[in-house]
Amino acid sequence: MPPLTLRSGNHLFGFRNRATALAIAAGAECVSISNLSATITFEAGRADQITRDVVLFGVHYADFQLVGARVENALFVDLYNGSITVDCSASGFMRNCRFVRAQSQGGDHVILVRGNVAEPSTGNVVLGLSALTMGNQPAGTDEGRFHFEGVPDVTLLNLSAENYDGREWPITRVLGADDVKIFGGFSFTQGLAVLDTNAARTWSSAISLFPQSGDSAYQNVLLRPGARSLVRTETVTNAVVTDLEPSPRLRALIFDDSSGDDPGPSWHANVVEIDGVSRPATLTAAQGEELLACVSNRSGTPWPRPVLAAPPSDFTALPMMTTPGMWDAEYIQGLLDTQPSVVLPPGIYTLDRPLKMGWVWTDLTTPDLEAYRRGHSRMLIGSGKSRTVLSR
Repeated sequence: MPPLTLRSGNHLFGFRNRATALAIAAGAECVSISNLSATITFEAGRADQITRDVVLFGVHYADFQLVGARVENALFVDLYNGSITVDCSASGFMRNCRFVRAQSQGGDHVILVRGNVAEPSTGNVVLGLSALTMGNQPAGTDEGRFHFEGVPDVTLLNLSAENYDGREWPITRVLGADDVKIFGGFSFTQGLAVLDTNAARTWSSAISLFPQSGDSAYQNVLLRPGARSLVRTETVTNAVVTDLEPSPRLRALIFDDSSGDDPGPSWHANVVEIDGVSRPATLTAAQGEELLACVSNRSGTPWPRPVLAAPPSDFTALPMMTTPGMWDAEYIQGLLDTQPSVVLPPGIYTLDRPLKMGWVWTDLTTPDLEAYRRGHSRMLIGSGKSRTVLSR
């Protein structure tokens, strides 16, 4: 069965429904998909067919495929138990896209992005990546759980990963980038690198570099040939940095800014182990300038604020729905707890307490995946714009 193709201006909303396959046409603009489970493909097209302003929200148990397509200004929010694959190694690009909350469990990767030089994929930001109980590293590959290759810049915020069975492949692998920025993250690791990179400049802040078992042979950071700088902005002890290139030039420093010193030659490095040699150091002016460039040579623009339409001010034509025991907060909450979705008729509803939303477990005796599927997500639906009002 061919996929359902969405074109410019199409919006598809589900109530946690399952769709076999969906496609977003090349060059489509202003497309949204919400609360569906499906394989979603961005179609490739001509060089002038650029897909823009796509919003994917609350898509669970889904895999995203972007192969050779050209996509910019897309927003991905709340992706659960799926994977994101972007292969623009031959052609295409992904630019200025935002990923907010993505989680995968047991799969090969959470996000895999490959770019090309002719059409660089740049300006993408990932906020909130979680990898649970990692799967096997694909045979014959050099992939990381979060894998970026052939893209100029990578910006990651708030990473989380766990690995309890000793599989030796890295949490985050970045190859061929000029600038990598990682802010925040923690991992329960066994025998693998938290970061494996040959990026020219890397700035990491507030990311755990502790060997979880205390085994100093574990590689927290693996610097490949070509990597120049690793910058951190807080004290970390027992960190392990392995440099794969025998050149004696400065490769990695872990900084302590707890003294409040301004960036510059006064920075002092912690004792960092590189290839088994402890290297406490005070930066020279030249070293300070080089490493300062990792954090200062950055151009960017803030994420735009959402623009919401002002609510209407005249509700006199709507009926007052709430009466004792009917359409009050307790009554609506009871419906939400027992039904997959609740539709409110047109009117004004006066609530004396907040409504609880989120997932409802219908079987707490065996809280496994099947029990999860037997539950439901509380969903409250109005009767249209300006026709349903909740008030206190």
